[in-house]
Parts: sequence; C-alpha cells; structure tokens
Amino acid sequence: MPDAGVPAVVADIVADVLGYDEVEAGESLLDLGLDSLAAARIAARLRQVLGVDLPLRAVFAHRTVGDLAATVAELSSATA
Repeated sequence: MPDAGVPAVVADIVADVLGYDEVEAGESLLDLGLDSLAAARIAARLRQVLGVDLPLRAVFAHRTVGDLAATVAELSSATA
C-alpha cells in the first residue's frame, strides 16, 4: 500500500473503531472518545491491515488522527 493511502486507512480504522462515519486528520483522538479498549482495537487493526506493530502507548501518544497517521506511515514505509 502506498504511503499516500496510509492516512486514509488510519482515519477509516479510527472512525470505525470509535463509531463515526468519518474523521478528519485534525480531530483529537481523546475528543473522539479514545479509551484503552479502543486504542487496543485500533492498534490491532493497524497490525492486521497495514502490518504495522504499534505499541498501545503509542496510540495514546498522538494527539490527533493526523499525528497517528504520520507515525503509522513512517512505520509502514520502514517495514516495506
């Protein structure tokens, strides 16, 4: 999967896990309702869909969907 598609995939995963139709890159993960169970589900889905092993604490370390997507894109290109 090309890096350009990673932010969209991350946004889709976050939206699905948190129960939204869609989310924007600038939206706060905590304001969207991120909790520890949701963070674990997001990390698992990222691993399943993109093959990126993101520690649970790393999900919480990112303020916005876009911040998370940028890190996932970096990890994704590093493992490609």
